[in-house]
Amino acid sequence: MSKVPYIDDKGFGLYESRAIGRYIALKYAGQGTQGLIPSHTDVEATAIFERAASLEYAQFDAHASKIVYERVLHTAMGLPVDEEAVKYAIDQLSAKLDAYKTILSKQAYLAGETVTLADLYHIPWGTSAKGKTVWAVEAVWGR
Repeated sequence: MSKVPYIDDKGFGLYESRAIGRYIALKYAGQGTQGLIPSHTDVEATAIFERAASLEYAQFDAHASKIVYERVLHTAMGLPVDEEAVKYAIDQLSAKLDAYKTILSKQAYLAGETVTLADLYHIPWGTSAKGKTVWAVEAVWGR
């Protein structure tokens, strides 16, 4: 398979990090991943989890990844940084984080009182963007 990330689990091949995370959490729930995805028998918890996962995918990822691509990857490859695109991404992400602040003022994690994949999905771009505060991301993460 030429896609990365990719997992081959006893002949079952799967790519895309979010799909892999869900697959592992569901398949191996009895081996330490329980709770990362709510039980499908709890329809309300599942709906809240899906809302949180959608927030990460549609509201966080697009803007945080743009900041990282421009500030980290373009810089590393010697390409020009599109400062207007970075500013737009920071402004958009800042507005989205206001909604996160509201959610997290009422509960410990995005999908409730326990950590789920929806929270963990923020780690790659979130830590990459936050680690580069010298590039104006501090406006977002300094909240």
